[in-house]
Amino acid sequence: MPANQVYGSQSTRISEPAFPAAGTTHKGPGDHLHDLIRRWLGQDVGDCHCQEWIDRMNAWGPDECRDHVGEIVSHILAEAKNRGWWKVLANMPGARWAIRQMVNEAIGRS
Repeated sequence: MPANQVYGSQSTRISEPAFPAAGTTHKGPGDHLHDLIRRWLGQDVGDCHCQEWIDRMNAWGPDECRDHVGEIVSHILAEAKNRGWWKVLANMPGARWAIRQMVNEAIGRS
């Protein structure tokens, strides 16, 4: 699958620009992860207090996020359980793997 296409809800293909439009700011891995979580939930994440992690991941950049991927996955999984996101997924044995894939996708987009 090309890097600029992702699957959205109901497995429909959503095209995204490969590069940000002129005059827009570049999104970091934290921004992309937050967008993916919102898309996966199918709604806004509400009062998530995510900005600290978004800023941390953006400051780390893709390379350091790869170094901290286990820590990021653990944080997302804990938040998913605490907030009732993905009620079934968050409690399944493969939850860490699925969340890791989403984190890696966000890192790859930045």
